[in-house]
Parts: sequence; structure tokens; C-alpha cells
Amino acid sequence: MARITTNKKFWSLIIGCLLSAAYLWLVEVGFNASVPSSFQSEMEFIINYYHLYVTAGASMALTLLVVFFMPRLVNTHVSDHVFWLTAPGLLFIMFAALNTHVLLMPVLSAAIPSLLIIVLIYFVEKRNQFLPERMKVW
Repeated sequence: MARITTNKKFWSLIIGCLLSAAYLWLVEVGFNASVPSSFQSEMEFIINYYHLYVTAGASMALTLLVVFFMPRLVNTHVSDHVFWLTAPGLLFIMFAALNTHVLLMPVLSAAIPSLLIIVLIYFVEKRNQFLPERMKVW
């Protein structure tokens, strides 16, 4: 019987590219979010940066959702090929920094939380691979 194998580098790259493309969509979601009336009476700082907070929260939620379903859908984990998962996001940040200075802060508010979650999950998965069973807490 032939075993079905998945090219984990390829799928990590594809998922990384999809996450990078989703950063623009998340920025649009953040800019279209209306400020709740309870915040409108608050300081001007909250109103001016509310869309960045919404973008960061949506980015964290989307990244956690993707990381949760990644092993089930394409049979690959974050710890398999983290470089191919994060490289498109880092390249997208560099592109935004060099070409679109207006878009840099919103893209950073979407990309940094996403990349931090991916790296944190990578370190947790790697730690669990090398620790003895008696030292694993969670």
C-alpha cells in the first residue's frame, strides 16, 4: 500500500502566505470597526488607536484558529517548519516598511501578534519534544 505523504514545507509556506495575505484583510476589518459609545467619551488616544487594537485582536484569533486546525487539515505542526511559516510574514513586513509607510503601523499591529503566537507555540512544542515526561507541566 502506498502511503500518502504531505510536503510539510510546502504546506507551511502556503499557510504562511495565506496568513500574510490575511494581514491586509485584518487591517481593513480594524479600520471598519466602529468605536463603541463607551469609548467615545474617553481620551482621544483610545479613539485614535482603537482600530489597531481590533486588528491585533483579530490577528491573534485568526492565528490561533489556523494553528489549531493546521495539524488536522494538512497534517503539519508549527514546530515542523517554522521558517517557512514565518518567512512570508516577515517579507511582507519588510515590503510594507520599504514601500508603503502609511500601511506600516496597521500591518505591524496584525503581523507582530501573529508571529509572536507562532513562535511561542513553536517553542512550547519543541520544549515538549525534549523534556522528560515527568517534567511536562502542560
